[in-house]
Amino acid sequence: MSEVIRGLVNGGGSEHDVYVTGGTGCLVVIRSTINDSYGYRRRSPAQYLRRLQDYNTVFPGIQTRLIGVAQNTRGNGVIWTAQPFVEGRAFKDERSLQEALEKRGWERLGSDTIYRHRETGVVFHDAHSDNVLHRGNEIYPIDVIVTDTGVSRAE
Repeated sequence: MSEVIRGLVNGGGSEHDVYVTGGTGCLVVIRSTINDSYGYRRRSPAQYLRRLQDYNTVFPGIQTRLIGVAQNTRGNGVIWTAQPFVEGRAFKDERSLQEALEKRGWERLGSDTIYRHRETGVVFHDAHSDNVLHRGNEIYPIDVIVTDTGVSRAE
């Protein structure tokens, strides 16, 4: 069998357990929510799924797909997702990440990890050197939280 679960990559996060699986040239990152958190504290599964939708709208090339829902031992939902594995490198520090984002039209807002795109109005949080990778001239925000897609929508 060519598919093999390569193992838990980061079990210490506050939001997900993360696994890498797949065959040569086709790796996928599988995530499962943990600690009944769904991201921010006291968020619902519906809010978590909305975050995924917003992320996919802003970053369609590295979409996170819903692959299933399970139940943990406490009877709460566990959301499983998949995202293409990005063969990139972490930025060496937060300053180099900020410079790279600024070159691409992003401005840092009040917090070190919040950025807004000047042209589109997209805003994302949690942009630190572990969550945004680079390869060549491309950047890959693999684990950021989109809080404004830059498009108004009726609620």
